[in-house]
Amino acid sequence: MELNDIINLNKMVARDLFLLSNEASGIDSVFSPFLVYPSLRTDKVPFRLSEQEARMLYIRKLNELGLYHSIETPTVNLYQQTGTKGLSARIDLTIFNDKTNNGSSHKALERDVNVEFKTTNCNPANIKKDMEKFSKEKVTGNWFHVLKNVDSRTLNVLFDKFVQSMSFFAFTKPIVFCFAIFDKRFSLLKVYDPSKKEPLKDFFDFKLSVKNGSVTIVNANGWEFS
Repeated sequence: MELNDIINLNKMVARDLFLLSNEASGIDSVFSPFLVYPSLRTDKVPFRLSEQEARMLYIRKLNELGLYHSIETPTVNLYQQTGTKGLSARIDLTIFNDKTNNGSSHKALERDVNVEFKTTNCNPANIKKDMEKFSKEKVTGNWFHVLKNVDSRTLNVLFDKFVQSMSFFAFTKPIVFCFAIFDKRFSLLKVYDPSKKEPLKDFFDFKLSVKNGSVTIVNANGWEFS
C-alpha cells in the first residue's frame, strides 16, 4: 500500500468517526454511519469513546476497498514485554498485499501494514510496547489515535511521550501517524520516514493554540491538518 493511500484511508476513517451518533443524544446527521457510541452509567461522561469504533470503521473501509486484512495478528517475532520468556505479541490490525505468483491464478498474501489503535493520553509504556512491534516486524506502521479533546498543551505532552518511547528502537519502515480529535472535529497526519534520519524531537515539533474553542496552528512542521 502506498503511503498516500494509507493517509487517505486514515482521513476517511477520522471523518466517519466524527459523524458517529451516540446513544445519549441520538442521530445528529443523515450521513452518520450505523455505529453508535454507547452511553455510560455515569452522567459525567455522556458516552464512551474507545479505540474499538475506530477499528470497526477502519475495517469497513478495508472491506469497501477490497483489501485483505486480519485482526489481533500474531507477531512474527517474540517479545519479552512482561515476565522472563519471549512470547508472540498481537497487532491490532494487519493489511495484506495479495500477489500473483509467476502468472498463476494463486495469490500469495504478504503483510504490508500493521495498524495500532489508541485512545486517551496514554502512558509511555503502552506506546513503547507498540513501537517495539513497529520496529521489529519490518512492515509499514500506522498509528491511529483518538483523543476526546485537546487544549494548547495536550499534543505537546503526548508527543514528548512518543519521543521518549521511540528513542529505544531503530526503525526501518515508515510510520503513518494520525491523531483524530473528536470534540474539535479535526485530525493531524504525518509520516515518519526513518531513511531521513530526522531526530524524533524535530519530527514531533508541533504547536497549536486553543482559545475559546477555536484552534490555531502555530507551528505545523509538516503535520497535515484535516
